[in-house]
Amino acid sequence: MSLSQLKDSQMGAIQHPGNPITQRHQAQLCHTIPIPLLLKGGQSLHDAIIKELSVHNITSAYITLNNAQMDTLRYVIPGDDPKGEHAAWYSDTFHLGAPAQILTAGIHVGRREGKPFMHCHGTWSGVSGKDKGKEERDQVVAGHLLAPESYLAEDIQVDCIAIEGACLDVHYDEETRFPLFSPSTTLSNINKKNALLLTLRPNQDLQTALASIANDYRVETAQILGIGSLIKTCFNDGKQLLTHANEILILNGELKDHQATIQAVSVGIGGEQHQGQLAPGKNAICVKVRQPYGIYTIRAVHGNALFRPWPPSCFSPVGLGWGRRETDLRNGQLHYPWRRDDPQRHGGLGSLRRAQ
Repeated sequence: MSLSQLKDSQMGAIQHPGNPITQRHQAQLCHTIPIPLLLKGGQSLHDAIIKELSVHNITSAYITLNNAQMDTLRYVIPGDDPKGEHAAWYSDTFHLGAPAQILTAGIHVGRREGKPFMHCHGTWSGVSGKDKGKEERDQVVAGHLLAPESYLAEDIQVDCIAIEGACLDVHYDEETRFPLFSPSTTLSNINKKNALLLTLRPNQDLQTALASIANDYRVETAQILGIGSLIKTCFNDGKQLLTHANEILILNGELKDHQATIQAVSVGIGGEQHQGQLAPGKNAICVKVRQPYGIYTIRAVHGNALFRPWPPSCFSPVGLGWGRRETDLRNGQLHYPWRRDDPQRHGGLGSLRRAQ
């Protein structure tokens, strides 16, 4: 598809089995703190993360993982539901044996039935093949990581955004018939709010929705973090994935001048994938395995900001910011006291996040 054809094309839509819910997003103001974590090798990625978070008494977080050496890596990609009960499903499990490497990944950590639960999208490389299938050549692929079944080969330091005052909890969703994340409030001793944790429902343009919600909360400039899924993902270079369900990881996201600009990698049914800048107004949210709508964090920044690669629809980046502003919530109104600090590196996914 050429760029001119892309501009003329209509945004996709998908029919879920349940009735659409009127409220198309859920959001919670929260406070975020960048904290480096050292994950210990020789255990599953899931256990390594949960153990390290417990040391810091963190129950809600977004983690960015880069260049992780793996002994075993298992993942799925989007697929069709063989029973026809859902608008989208997932593939058989693929595995990568040693040596394998997670190139970049974004992980949202929340709760399911009171226990830690995580959702991860990313890209990785290694010798791949389906379970019980023939191994294939070394390649770079994107997808949804099965963290409890993927094992770290060695220790690695990761970027963690600890979230105070809000958490993603898994609840059954009648519209999509999936159990999925939605933000809820949690106890916090911190009154200042510098981030917005939110989820977006299907059949609305990702960038338009994020810009609109940011405007409602008077966020003028923001870093966008997150993971999710889109319908026939459209890129500014004219490339469009042809399948109705495509996972996405935000590599670089920014809100500026009331517009959201997102660099992302996306993978569809059958494994077709592409990376680049998303075309505005062309990317309707689809559904994701277990969590069928977008998970994002809005992080407001002021001045120069440099962002580089960061869940049902989901996304993730890492950023450098100068002259960030903090945000307070006083009497129901947002306030922006100025503060300058040294450039600080941090990562994110599935959320728009205000600079600390």
